[in-house]
Amino acid sequence: MSLVIEIKSQEVKVRQGTSKRTGEIFNIPEQEAWIHNGKAYPERIKLTMPRGQNHGYPPGRYTISPDSFYPDRFGSLACTPKLVPLSGAQQQPQAKAS
Repeated sequence: MSLVIEIKSQEVKVRQGTSKRTGEIFNIPEQEAWIHNGKAYPERIKLTMPRGQNHGYPPGRYTISPDSFYPDRFGSLACTPKLVPLSGAQQQPQAKAS
C-alpha cells in the first residue's frame, strides 16, 4: 500500500511565534492535507512547506517522494515531505469496499 496525500486547497497558513530559547521570531508555513493510509476515512494532517517554498501545493492527489526520507543528525529516520503528483487514474479517489 502506498500513501496518498490529498490537497483540497492551495491555501497556506503561517504559524508565527517567538522562540523561548533564542527570543527570535519564527514563521512556519503550513498547508492542510488529508492522508489516505488504509483506514476507513482519510485523516487531516498539516504539511510544513519545505524551506524556500512559500506557496502551497495545488489541489490534487500526491504520493511522498522517496527522497523525503533521510537520516537526521542523530542517525534516526527523519522526513521532510516532498510531494509527487499521482498520474491520471490515480487522481480519482478510490471507493471503499463495504
